[in-house]
Amino acid sequence: MVVPGMVVRIHGKNKEKVDVQFKDRTVTARNLIKDIRVGDFVILNDDLVIQRISEKQAEKMM
Repeated sequence: MVVPGMVVRIHGKNKEKVDVQFKDRTVTARNLIKDIRVGDFVILNDDLVIQRISEKQAEKMM
């Protein structure tokens, strides 16, 4: 089950796409979210859309 509000950090080296693993689903962002890079923190919002958040926000949520 995909849980809205789950925070993950981006890992990987592929510049073409970003794969984000949320428990049982991998969400692939290709050219939709150009500001997401390796090392960034993202959250899956209530609409099941990947949203970038700051490191401070991520620390508060974890």
